[in-house]
Amino acid sequence: MPCIFCRSEEYLTDEHIFPAFMGGELEVVDGSCKRCNGEFAVAEGKLKEAVAPLLHLLQIENRYGIVPNASVNAEIRGLDMKNLEGFMDPDGQTKLFDRVSDATAEDGRKVRRGFFMTKGAGAKFVERARAKGREVIERGVPEQIVIDANYTLTTPFAFSIEARKVAAKIALAAIAYEYGIPFALSPQFDSIREARVAPGDRDLRVWIFANDGLMSAHLRTAHMYTASCAT
Repeated sequence: MPCIFCRSEEYLTDEHIFPAFMGGELEVVDGSCKRCNGEFAVAEGKLKEAVAPLLHLLQIENRYGIVPNASVNAEIRGLDMKNLEGFMDPDGQTKLFDRVSDATAEDGRKVRRGFFMTKGAGAKFVERARAKGREVIERGVPEQIVIDANYTLTTPFAFSIEARKVAAKIALAAIAYEYGIPFALSPQFDSIREARVAPGDRDLRVWIFANDGLMSAHLRTAHMYTASCAT
């Protein structure tokens, strides 16, 4: 049977219905050619980055049973440390990255401040600074610190060209899985098939069906902090 997307009969590969980051394991044997599989993989890769915070929030495992981390922005009370980058793991533990930044001291001097999660990393920073003849001022660490961390989840990715391509790919692969490749190759599904080569937003339109509550929430802002569900 040919590829369900371009009808090529060369270099056929098994096509997973859902991308790995969504946890799907169902696949269509010899469902797509190597080229189509690779092109959809690019769209899936871009979409994966955008939905990582949502997958983390909902604790959705990927195909290998792993929930993704969520990038966070943190502040440490008591140390006047803000805009620290890090991530929150699936267990809700916040882990911060080392950071070195330029700042201006109270007397107007330019200084470099370092924030390190381990003594070893801090010691290397001090060693390098002293080797260059710079003055080093080591700051004490309180016995107890409080970390305020947050991450932002936005929804515009749902309407991106990548999301639409992946949705079309899932739809056609699901049809092939449920009813067979010959049926998926029917002309009535050609508009879905064309998603692979759609170059931009105007070439791949979608229709969104939602209740009044969801639509009014989306119209207020695309950056939603609550979810509306239909019952």
